[in-house]
Amino acid sequence: GRCLPYGAGITYWPLMEIVRDDAAIASDDDRDAALGKLQTRTDALFGAEAASVRQRLAAMLGLRPVEEALPEVRPENVAREIAWAVREYLAAVAREPAVLVIDDLQWAEPAVFDVIDGVAERAEDAPLLLLCVARPTLLETHPGWAAGRANAATITLDALSSAETTTLIGRLLNVDDLPDDLRARVVERSEGNPLFCEEFLRMLIDERRVERVGDRWRATASVADVRVPETIHALLAARLDGLGDEERRALQVASIIGERFASTELHALAPDLDLAQALTGLRRSGLVLEDRETRESGRYRFKHLLMRDVAYSGMPKAVRGDMHEAFARELERGIGDRRDEYAEIVAYHVERAFALSLEVRAPRAVIEPRARAALGRALALGERARSRQDIGLIQPYARTATAALAALGDGASTEDRVAVALLSADERRLVSAYPEALAAYTEATRLAAAMGRPDLAARAHLGAATTLVWSASSAEELQLFRTHSDAAARLFAQTGDTGGEIEAGIIALEVLWAGGQVDELLVRGRSLRERARDIGDGARELLICARLVVASLNHGDFPLADEYQARTDELVARLGARIPPWARTSSCGRMRGSGDTDAALRCYDELEEVARRELDPLLFMTRYRSTGEILAVEYRRYEEARPFVEQGLDLSVRTGEQWSRAELTGTRAIIVAAAGDLARAEQLLADGSELASRGDVFAAAWVGYCRARVDEIAGRASQAEAAYRGAAAAFEASGFGTTIWSAIVLLDQAELLAANGRSAEAAPLLSAAEAKLGPQIGKRGERIARLRQQLAPKPVRPV
Repeated sequence: GRCLPYGAGITYWPLMEIVRDDAAIASDDDRDAALGKLQTRTDALFGAEAASVRQRLAAMLGLRPVEEALPEVRPENVAREIAWAVREYLAAVAREPAVLVIDDLQWAEPAVFDVIDGVAERAEDAPLLLLCVARPTLLETHPGWAAGRANAATITLDALSSAETTTLIGRLLNVDDLPDDLRARVVERSEGNPLFCEEFLRMLIDERRVERVGDRWRATASVADVRVPETIHALLAARLDGLGDEERRALQVASIIGERFASTELHALAPDLDLAQALTGLRRSGLVLEDRETRESGRYRFKHLLMRDVAYSGMPKAVRGDMHEAFARELERGIGDRRDEYAEIVAYHVERAFALSLEVRAPRAVIEPRARAALGRALALGERARSRQDIGLIQPYARTATAALAALGDGASTEDRVAVALLSADERRLVSAYPEALAAYTEATRLAAAMGRPDLAARAHLGAATTLVWSASSAEELQLFRTHSDAAARLFAQTGDTGGEIEAGIIALEVLWAGGQVDELLVRGRSLRERARDIGDGARELLICARLVVASLNHGDFPLADEYQARTDELVARLGARIPPWARTSSCGRMRGSGDTDAALRCYDELEEVARRELDPLLFMTRYRSTGEILAVEYRRYEEARPFVEQGLDLSVRTGEQWSRAELTGTRAIIVAAAGDLARAEQLLADGSELASRGDVFAAAWVGYCRARVDEIAGRASQAEAAYRGAAAAFEASGFGTTIWSAIVLLDQAELLAANGRSAEAAPLLSAAEAKLGPQIGKRGERIARLRQQLAPKPVRPV
């Protein structure tokens, strides 16, 4: 990539280069020109549907800020949205035969692997060849890479054998009188690496130990004295040492820039170099090639990255630091209004200058300005990473910011310390290190309050509340959640940040949900929606409406859910957003709530494909949990339900998700009991009760219902009856009692009583279930009809 040493950790860099190249975006285009080319290309590929893809690609490329390009997308979903757009883009490109080459995949960030996986799925029937080149270390970090795919093949290039290496040497350079012992040493030292053989023979030519005589190569007398380097790195270092001063210096300067570089960039860093002479010599030696993959002239690349590494390591660290600093300045001068697009590359060079100055213990006069520059870059890009919830980016920036703060010591301001504490807290939260994140947010609130910065304190309180949404496991932590969310709302209001105040209000809705205060949630949600609408914040209004669709469905208010769904669709169209994936979960839930459980199962089946395309674990969780519940609870097809429930539990544990684990554990207890393992079922019920004890009233009611089902399966009728009564009361008290859940409990209890000859007691329960379901009976009507027939008085036979 342009100006980028591999492994610099820029999340989407290979994909950014592919999109730029396909859209013909040149490095010297200004921002408007680049956006215009992106629009032309996406319009050609997608027509009327181009806007959604284009907005996400513009955010990935840094041509538009995320909050401007994707105002309707929550931070935790930005990376997923960008991945979707890249997959759609590449799939569209592949409507015509295409070859997509990604080199050095072993250095790619996780997001790149996700996109490639998605493209392989999305474009399975397209005329597309994905050619991914990597070192063997790839399989150490990604052992399952491409495994199990019908449309994938892995080709491993093993080291050459001794005979093959000998043949290669002969074909590379047919020297009549190259001594046999020298050939043998090259074969031995190369260890089957073709690059070693090629570079060694080139070194012989450079040193004039082999010369062209007529149409043949002949060894000179000095060839017998040549020393064969021990390793490929030693060989390349020897080749570097053999270069002229101008050529060696040009190669070292180029190593600062990256694998690819421009002659103008070399001149900017070393204006006294005789570039024409140096580049001619380097091309003649085979160490540098013209970069024919780019549309731009005057661009070159290292023949092999190892040569770049050797040239780079051959410079003193202090010199490297100075050159990184100089190149960062040069980049900023040349990128014009595309600063956001190249901000990560500039930050890489700024960080290298700072880190190298630390390693050589440079004077404070050198370290301090570099530390300040590195801190400023890390905080700015850390905020960008936070807005995208990009773990791969936020981790190195948090490390750099922490190191820069330490280097500044007493020279750092309190504001710097708050900002670094917030960045570190965000990084800890994103990697699910919730206790450390909470401690860092708490420290940030203290520092912000001490310096009189309510705006920073508000953000810290909001971060703490967001952390507790995912990690609260007790009533005390739920109360702490309320404290932080209330403080965030108050401080945002104090500073006049209405958007932040609404955001804190959205987070606070989750405590009401966990406590079963659905009526209150709907009231507060409507108020938040009106405030967002009053200030013209369509993005936040969209988030609120989406939340209220789900809440209304679970509360049994289907007309209200339809109202919010209609507004959601309207906002999606107005904002130019794509229909969000969670809209599919609302549709499936609507079918389930209405009693059309067969249609709901089909909907959840299709949701798995959506989840795979979106790479969204929460969509997978909805699919597994809902399908398992329908099959186990409503259809009593236990063995069919088992794999879904088990996959849901496994996913919950792997992701750290807490909101479904108690319910899944309870449902698994029913399945295990039906298979005859009552002891295991009892243990699962105990585990589910403990998980639900954090204050999630719906989870507690569900586990109580699962207790009744297990007792019934075990033949403990009186205990089951009592448990059903307790579950019905728990659902009623939870705020979810007007929904299908209370009706299902009443139906099960009525069936239990009828099976035990207590029809008179079962009849009112059946009537109550019918009343709760109202027009949402659906397929449950078949079950009700059977039970009605069972409860009907039997005709008396005449004697």
